[in-house]
Amino acid sequence: MTNVGSDHRRFALSVVAIVLAACAMAGAAVSLALGRPAAAPAAFVGCGGSVPTLTLHGSGTASSAPDVATVVLAIDETQASAQQALSTDNTATGAVEAALHAQGVPAADVQTSGLSMQAQYAYPSIGGAPRLTGFQVDDTLTVTLRQLGTAGAAIDAAAVAAGSAARIDSLSVAAGDTRALQDKARADAVSQAMAHARALVRAAGERLGRLCSMTEDSTPTQPLPYQGFAQAAGSAVAAPVPLSGGTVQETAAVTLVYAVAPG
Repeated sequence: MTNVGSDHRRFALSVVAIVLAACAMAGAAVSLALGRPAAAPAAFVGCGGSVPTLTLHGSGTASSAPDVATVVLAIDETQASAQQALSTDNTATGAVEAALHAQGVPAADVQTSGLSMQAQYAYPSIGGAPRLTGFQVDDTLTVTLRQLGTAGAAIDAAAVAAGSAARIDSLSVAAGDTRALQDKARADAVSQAMAHARALVRAAGERLGRLCSMTEDSTPTQPLPYQGFAQAAGSAVAAPVPLSGGTVQETAAVTLVYAVAPG
């Protein structure tokens, strides 16, 4: 007689054995997978020692429209005596300042930047001693004009107020607040240097390590001189002095030093 129950038990045990064996094999595979070392990341190369380095220079620019003009006005008066010359010059200079204030230029933007007095002599063509003819007083004002649209009218008003004693020594335009413009130029310089560094090490089959140093080599940008005129007579004119601001530019230069790692 066949023992059915015994056969069932043997079959069940065989199934369990197969499952256990499969689990053991799977566990071994997992253990091997987990135990296999992963590819090591590229070592980070720092600075110092005998590590090779790469030095890059970058230059950057940033441009904007100017919004401030600086004009240097001179009032020259010549009279027979020093007292008369100084008094006449004081009157003319006061008239110039009043004209500028009437054009909306605040007192804080008008600065006396020079004052001189010189004796004037006539020199005979043949021999003889020089002869005193009078005294010249030169009073110089440096004026900041923060509205380019009305700067020409302010200059005209000052020239009219001074009459024939007026002289314009110089005029320059600039951005009133250059900090944001300078930062843009710096960022452009750094970006350029970094791009050059990546291109060089890529071409050499190497890679960049740590940034070892960063130095700014910039020099302050001077205001842009306006070339429209050098002098102006103090007489009424038909239209305000035309001022075209164009653009002003800030530049920056940096030097970056990188460590270089094997590729």
